[in-house]
Amino acid sequence: MSSPAKFQEKGLYLLIFVMFLLIFVRFINLNKIPIFIDEQAHLRMGEVSLNGFGNLFSSLSYRIFPVVPWILGISQILFGNVVNYLVLGRAFMVIADILSALFVYMIGKEIFDRKYGILAAIVYLSLPLNFFHSRLVLLEPITFMFFIGALYFFIKNRSKNYGKLPLAQSGLIGSFLALSFLSKPTALVLFTAFPIIFINSWVNTKTKSIAQIAKDLLPILLIVCVGLAITIPVTFSVWSKFSDLLVWNNPASILPIFKKNLWLTWWWLKAYITMPIIALSLLATIFSLLSKMWRISWIYLWFGAIVILNSLLAIFFFPRHLYFLAFPISLLTAYILYELSKRTSQFIWIPFIFFFLVIAWKVDFQIVANPQIAPIALEDKQQFFEDWTSGVGLDGVSSQLQKISRDKKILVFTEADESFGWALTHLYNIGNTTIIESEMLNDRRSMLNLPKKDNIYVVLNREPDPPQGWPLELVGAYPKHTERRYIKIYKYQ
Repeated sequence: MSSPAKFQEKGLYLLIFVMFLLIFVRFINLNKIPIFIDEQAHLRMGEVSLNGFGNLFSSLSYRIFPVVPWILGISQILFGNVVNYLVLGRAFMVIADILSALFVYMIGKEIFDRKYGILAAIVYLSLPLNFFHSRLVLLEPITFMFFIGALYFFIKNRSKNYGKLPLAQSGLIGSFLALSFLSKPTALVLFTAFPIIFINSWVNTKTKSIAQIAKDLLPILLIVCVGLAITIPVTFSVWSKFSDLLVWNNPASILPIFKKNLWLTWWWLKAYITMPIIALSLLATIFSLLSKMWRISWIYLWFGAIVILNSLLAIFFFPRHLYFLAFPISLLTAYILYELSKRTSQFIWIPFIFFFLVIAWKVDFQIVANPQIAPIALEDKQQFFEDWTSGVGLDGVSSQLQKISRDKKILVFTEADESFGWALTHLYNIGNTTIIESEMLNDRRSMLNLPKKDNIYVVLNREPDPPQGWPLELVGAYPKHTERRYIKIYKYQ
């Protein structure tokens, strides 16, 4: 092997080492971020959904599609006796994102070669967007894992058997798409990749045959339609409860919401993608257009479709809704790095890669070491550390309950559904304490009537200050990160 080739191989080994280092770091300090209210709901549904056949779809009553609760439930059955439910759930989300990174590598390898696949996987693993959100028990990591699995087998099949889709491959792709949709229905936004790839391929072929594009398109359309048809009962049972959230219910609001969401998308991308990587992605797009590299044109077209559809359809818009953008951004960024590697020595392009990724790695390090001060989106800081949705303060509450119940059994009433009663019971040591979720604490217009016993306490989170007249005596207040909100313990008089 020639000397330059040896240097190239050593460069690849270095990149592979960096990739495994990024994978290892993802499992450090998984419990550093306090539990978030949505995480509690997902973990709780995981425990309930596999507790008897009749509960398989119980998560639908909470507007949560069933696949993620099933996966969490299986993990809890297998490992719940030895691993904390929260750490276990987060570990599975990290594993799902690592599997997605594997598919990113394999798709990159199908598009160009192994080097491009490795570069794409490194960029994907480096992005704070999915690095942060895959460390939480959210729906997006599982949703995307199944989708990108389907996309990989689709792209692999097209590169080897153009115009033919074997039955086994069809079944596999259809199953992955159905599982993705049944994890979170926003997967429909991702499904736009298939028609975009078809149309892009057809436009850029010399023989533009309508019959050929129909022959290619119909099998995958059939797969998607059959998969969606199977999920229709599940879809309507959930979306019927979300009718007030659909943007189409108020056509006059479509344009203002679209503009607002586009602005938020740009703002959040600057925080979670970092400006150097955004610049490389834009440069890759421009370079591919100038060099007529149509092989990757579907990537930026698909990126635009995701941004537009996300901004158009979402009323309640959060940074985690951008999770799916990590993949096309990774492919675009890797493309310009890949082209650079072909035109320069490894002594230039490898330091160049590290230079552009170092800001993202700095954010990743802060997320691992001290997420409360990491430069994440303000909306995420509020949800995960400052507002009632954050579990900050639960350690203080559990410590106090353990202290109170040291010599006697106590009953603690919490707000129903939207508090952290389940989390206190399953994730914290609360001593000789029994947690009861009570709808009475959600009704602020009525007098509070709990059992007249000496061992009754109340924990309030969403609205920590009780109405005037409730017979409660403050025992302790435990602040959120900014000390503007508290979780409070009261003694019932």
